Amino acid sequence: MKTFGTIILAIAMVILACVISFGITSALVYGVCWAFGFTFSWKIALGIWFLMALLRSVFKVVVKKEEN
Repeated sequence: MKTFGTIILAIAMVILACVISFGITSALVYGVCWAFGFTFSWKIALGIWFLMALLRSVFKVVVKKEEN
């Protein structure tokens, strides 16, 4: 059985990965909004991030190695 500390560490790492992913996506959305003169919105950034995560989970790329 896993220890409590290991479980908390795994949860913290998943949350940190999501925060970093959202930060990068928000920065890209902000850059596009700035470049084209649109108004930046956190709702739009969150929606794009959620859509990217959803598409990434639906269209998983699997590479299989051939054995010779």
